[in-house]
Amino acid sequence: YDKTFKGEECLFELFINEQYKRYRTVPLYTKKGNIDQILSVAENITERKRTEEELKEIANKITERVKELNCLYKIAELVEDANNSLDDIYEGIANLIPPSWQYPDSTCTKIMINEKEFISSNYKATEWQQSADIIVYGKKCGSIIVGYLDGYTFLKEEQMLLDSICERLGRITERKQAEEEIKKQLLEKEIILKETHHRIKNNFTSIEGILSLQVDSSDNSEVHSALN
Repeated sequence: YDKTFKGEECLFELFINEQYKRYRTVPLYTKKGNIDQILSVAENITERKRTEEELKEIANKITERVKELNCLYKIAELVEDANNSLDDIYEGIANLIPPSWQYPDSTCTKIMINEKEFISSNYKATEWQQSADIIVYGKKCGSIIVGYLDGYTFLKEEQMLLDSICERLGRITERKQAEEEIKKQLLEKEIILKETHHRIKNNFTSIEGILSLQVDSSDNSEVHSALN
């Protein structure tokens, strides 16, 4: 009101008794040009404010869901790249998780699997953390820990996303390990085939040498004709 008594029209909002109100104040002048009164008009905007807050909450939820979907999509891209090993995938996921959480700058990640650790670039041990297990062929083989560095509260949707990532990572690990086993078996068979081919070739060479000696040592024309 002080500004209005100085000649300014003012517009402001107050929250009083669980109600949002918008006030507009206008100075009233006397014939001599002095301000002796102000006109104050109040508007109840509680419903509008609640609607704005609901829309803001919906927008925030949509933003978080988009971040979650983007995380899962990028994980799929990591897996589809044939040049990526399992370790590459684990390391990539460790750095994909922080941007997908509500407070990316405060989020850090550690993946522990197969007696190895993969951490995000900003990882620090913190008391504010959530975790989920990685299950491979029905057994726990590791876990993912997500921490907040500044004491934020985790959303239930973030735990659900972490559970989903761990479930996918378990299936990815199973598939990659199966692929590696198949490649190993194929390589072993290829080596065996090459060794077998080499031995057969050596045997034929030895037989050919023996037959050649037989030809040279025989005076029988029929033997010469048959072996040649």
